[in-house]
Formats: sequence, structure tokens, C-alpha cells
Amino acid sequence: MSYEAPTTNHPAAPVMPAPSAIPGPSVTSGSTGSMPPATGSNVLAVVALISAFLVPLAGIVCGHIALVQIRRDGRPGRPLAIAALIIGYAFTAIGVIVMALSLMITLTVGS
Repeated sequence: MSYEAPTTNHPAAPVMPAPSAIPGPSVTSGSTGSMPPATGSNVLAVVALISAFLVPLAGIVCGHIALVQIRRDGRPGRPLAIAALIIGYAFTAIGVIVMALSLMITLTVGS
């Protein structure tokens, strides 16, 4: 029994391109790249809505700032900012009315 070496009649194996020539995402050290655009609501509008219940004045301020950002950037969240403004102003008005009534009652009972 004899062993015969295989013949090399087939073409050479394909040559892999250099790593820099391979398409795809490239990762380089120190490169920050660009972030994809965010698709959620304006964060300040959400903060304004939450804070409108807790600290109405903060909700009013954050709501106005959020509306300016939304108008400038075009991101969604306008209904949240408007709701925060409505709730913030309503709670502020209720607080002023309650304080005025309590002051009137205190002055009336005290005399």
C-alpha cells in the first residue's frame, strides 16, 4: 500500500482582507462616536409633571423650560409639559386660596 500526496490542482485559498478593509462598525480608542437620536419624551417635561404634584412651583419652572426645549429641538413631550403647567398653576392657586382663608379665619377668631 502506497500513499500518494494530494495534487494541488485547485486554486489557492481566498486571501482575507486586512482588518481595516472589513466593513462594519469600527472601534477606535478615544473615539466617542455619535449617539443615535433619542425617541422618548423630553426628560424635563416628565420631571415637571412629577414635581408639579410635589412642589408646584418647581413644576411650573420646569414645565416652561421644557416647552422651550421642545420648541427648539422638536422632541415629543409637549402634552406632558402643558399638563405639568396646568397642575402646577392649579396647585399653586389652591395653596394661595387655602393660605388666604386660613389667615382670614385666624384674624377673625383672634379678635
